[in-house]
Amino acid sequence: MRLDLKEIQSHVNNKGIYQKGIEIYKNGLIKNITVQYNKHTNCSLLIGEISETKRTKYTAIATFDEEKQKFIRFHCDCVVLTKNNEICPHMAAALIAAYYKEHPEETLEEPKPDQLVSDAEQLIRFYSNDYEKSLMLQDQHIDVTIIPQLEQIDKHVYVFFKLQHNKKQYIVRSLEDFVHALQERKSISYGKELSFIHHTEAFTNPELLLFLLREFENRKINETYAEKNINAKHMYLNPSAFDEFFWRFVKDKINYKSQGKEEPLHVHSILPHISLVIEEKEDNFVLRLRKPMQYISGSMYGYYICGNNIYYCSALFHDACKRLLTYFNTHSELVVEKEKMQDFYNSVLVEVQGYIQFLGDVEEYSPNTVTNRLYIDFSNNIVHGFLMHYYGENAKYLAFKDDNQGTGRDVREETKARLALKKYITSIDPLKGSFMIKKSMDDIYDFLSNGISEMANMCEIYASDKVCKINILKRVNFSVGVKIESNLLKLDFTGDVVDSKELQGILEAYKEKRKYYKLKDGSILQLANESMEAISSVVDSLHLKDEEWEGGTLSVPAYRSLTLDSTLKNYRNIDLDRDVYYKQLVKSMNNVGDNDYPIPASMKKILRNYQKEGYRWLKTMATFGFGGILADDMGIGKTIQIIALLEDAASDPTKKSLVVCPASLILNWESEIKKFSSNIKMNIIMGNQEERIRLIKADTDAQVYITSYDYLKRDYEHYEDRTFEYLIIDEAQFIKNQYTKNAESVKMIKSKYKFALTGTPIENSISELWSIFDFLMPGYLFDYNYFKKFYENPIIKYDDTEALEDLRRMVEPFVLRRVKKDVLKELPDKIESTILVDFDEESKKLYDANLSLIRKDLETQFVGDKIKNKILVIAMLTKLRQLCCAPQLLYENYTGQAAKLQACMEIVQNCKETGKKVLIFSQFTSLLDIIADQLLQENISFYMLTGESSKNKRQEMVNAFNQDDTQVFLISLKAGGTGLNLTSAEVVIHFDPWWNLSAQNQATDRAHRYGQNKKVQVFKLIVRNSIEEKILNLQGKKKELSDALINENEGIITKMSREDILDLFM
Repeated sequence: MRLDLKEIQSHVNNKGIYQKGIEIYKNGLIKNITVQYNKHTNCSLLIGEISETKRTKYTAIATFDEEKQKFIRFHCDCVVLTKNNEICPHMAAALIAAYYKEHPEETLEEPKPDQLVSDAEQLIRFYSNDYEKSLMLQDQHIDVTIIPQLEQIDKHVYVFFKLQHNKKQYIVRSLEDFVHALQERKSISYGKELSFIHHTEAFTNPELLLFLLREFENRKINETYAEKNINAKHMYLNPSAFDEFFWRFVKDKINYKSQGKEEPLHVHSILPHISLVIEEKEDNFVLRLRKPMQYISGSMYGYYICGNNIYYCSALFHDACKRLLTYFNTHSELVVEKEKMQDFYNSVLVEVQGYIQFLGDVEEYSPNTVTNRLYIDFSNNIVHGFLMHYYGENAKYLAFKDDNQGTGRDVREETKARLALKKYITSIDPLKGSFMIKKSMDDIYDFLSNGISEMANMCEIYASDKVCKINILKRVNFSVGVKIESNLLKLDFTGDVVDSKELQGILEAYKEKRKYYKLKDGSILQLANESMEAISSVVDSLHLKDEEWEGGTLSVPAYRSLTLDSTLKNYRNIDLDRDVYYKQLVKSMNNVGDNDYPIPASMKKILRNYQKEGYRWLKTMATFGFGGILADDMGIGKTIQIIALLEDAASDPTKKSLVVCPASLILNWESEIKKFSSNIKMNIIMGNQEERIRLIKADTDAQVYITSYDYLKRDYEHYEDRTFEYLIIDEAQFIKNQYTKNAESVKMIKSKYKFALTGTPIENSISELWSIFDFLMPGYLFDYNYFKKFYENPIIKYDDTEALEDLRRMVEPFVLRRVKKDVLKELPDKIESTILVDFDEESKKLYDANLSLIRKDLETQFVGDKIKNKILVIAMLTKLRQLCCAPQLLYENYTGQAAKLQACMEIVQNCKETGKKVLIFSQFTSLLDIIADQLLQENISFYMLTGESSKNKRQEMVNAFNQDDTQVFLISLKAGGTGLNLTSAEVVIHFDPWWNLSAQNQATDRAHRYGQNKKVQVFKLIVRNSIEEKILNLQGKKKELSDALINENEGIITKMSREDILDLFM
């Protein structure tokens, strides 16, 4: 192979690719260049190994035709697809390196500008050529069928192809030209009557065409092909490819060419009749097949060609006969020495005798009948013994002894017995021929329980008295007594042949995956059975501590009753004895709607049916001493259901309840209770600390106390002498972090019953759910370390669906969640629209400049997969979000346009003209000021609610907006996303998105809620190709977490990984 630089450049014709190839070469990234010549094909393979990085390595292979003196094929691991036989940068680098290795005296020559074309010019050329070919194809109307045929050459079988058109056939003489024509849509002439542009649509069987193309591509880098290819028209198929070819493309017959003669082979799916002639000649036996044949070995199946027939041979036939038949492909006979005939019969002929008929007298060499005898004894916790092979009473052999010679033995039967026993034994003494089993008691009992039964199918068993006395119990039947006493769930286990006091030890052995357990009476219990699985699952579902065991009795909190019931439903083989109270509890919890709890008279006409069901659910929970989460969708009346519960308790003046809510909702709770109940007297705990303490200590007839999280964390010590009937926490996500004062203070308050209200119990992580349940029923989700180990980490880090389903099953009974579409059929539609706007030129420059600076800083913020400074990363995100909203948030002197502000004002103006009121939410109060200035300029009336608005002022603005003609309400998402009833608005605008989708939905539900009688239009303003679009995509991921645990939907718990964060800034 002699390389020419112009020849190399002719295959590139692209400035970018060739220049990149030069850079790879100059940077020393070519690790090795080799050239291999193949005499069969008269081609040389140039192989280059390129390492761009430590992890990124490529192999580039170029095929050089020595006769034509040009490159004919290129291949690279980078799988960059090129047209017209052009190449990738790695291939270019390899060719350049090979050239200068061959010409070390020359200096590196950069291509002249006029030698190579630009990327754009190359694309123009490609598309022009493609268009010209497509026009030519429009005028071509032809149907060609490609027909595969087999040919035997030098004892090997190859495939070649013919084309059929108008009942005439034409041989494809060059597969390379044929494939190249297909890839480039070129024309080939096969004679006067057939010349056409090769394209898949021109063929009637394109699936065979695709198979041919794939195999041809594979063979380009397959050295086996290079060795076996005979000429340009033949293709060798490897075993797996032949299996696929035969099954997909060969039906009733296929043409076969052998020794110059071509005729069809008829396909048969039955096994062939094969005769093996065995003749004795002097000191040898000569074996030959009665009929000449050719055997083709597939990967799984065999193909037997004899006469005009080809037989498909099953996998079993193929495994047994392929070596012998493949031998006869290249040999006419097989010579076996007489002294080797016994071994040959035992090893080879015994294997094939079920498929091949023997013609000849060789029965004397068939093995004698063997009797296997197994002798076993048991002492010092060791099983030991011998395996003997008997041929009559005089000839016997120890299976495991080294000196073990003999003729006429049945090697197959001996081997079968020996291998079966070897699965159990742990050591062999080859001098004595004995064996022992002593690794573990499980191994010993496994042999005694299962091994002896297995060996009995092939051996006579001789066991000592010690072995026979060992009693192995295959199973044990348990009965379980279930009752509830003193708010404890008690389980009594009784076994038919097992002392219940041994149950804890038995279960520990089962969990350790031991197979057997030795009982106190010496019996051996086999642990792998349905009863043990059932009892273990029941006990596991209760997550027991050691102190909760007492002999065969378990005592756990009553709130485990539903988990137990759910588990027991899966196991019908446990005999259950349940007491009346347990049955009543399970029935009531599973059929809340049937429970007869009278609705307070004053609420009967107010509550809707689903709210009455919610009230019954709350009463059911309280009746059995449980807490719960009322997680109804936002806007369908969680508050009024709690008011009904408090109204019921108010009938007894000694029952006092406490409602804890965000500070902004104190007056809302007071207003809602006054609206729906005339009986409940309230004590609003607010004001300065002295005033609050006075109100807490006051001897008042108020039945409901209302305070905020902020007040409670400063006042909780003053509630020490009070035990409330109900403790209600609203917006329960305020205690999502177990380490905050909010969480600690509400957990210090004493009450009989506890309920949590939230639209979405989980917002950012699964630990939030634990904190809420730690308030409701401490210990139900275990201590946090246990919960984190067995639930939070497996679910979040490893997507453990079993742990997720187990947690969902535990949580489900204590969470009531209904969504609007299911219960508020008459609630008007909520129409959500995302409006994408584009940066103007000036703001785009600012955004891109900031993004570029942030990207440089971001990589320094990671240690492995963890962020060093989360606050700094959030600040980076906030900066980009502010630029999307209005550049003047960051740059006071910015005078350009703000695309989102323009879009927002257009919506507001349209609403003004149609008389629709608008709510505008934003994270940034400074942005609300900018919007307010714009509203003033356009003479549009508005209210604005931020965190600085007092509670009284907040309620005044809400009432006024619902009654007067004010057109817009500007609301800070944090200050006004919850607790507001603004059903007079018909349009909601989310000016800027943030991670917390539930917070956005809560904000929307200020308008789309119980009491709304008009359609609500929701607009999300998003800047295209910005951080905002990325946030919008990530919002959907966290929604799946809530759905997975609270709804019946399946979900995948996802967290933002390093890749997620980096992707935001890409």
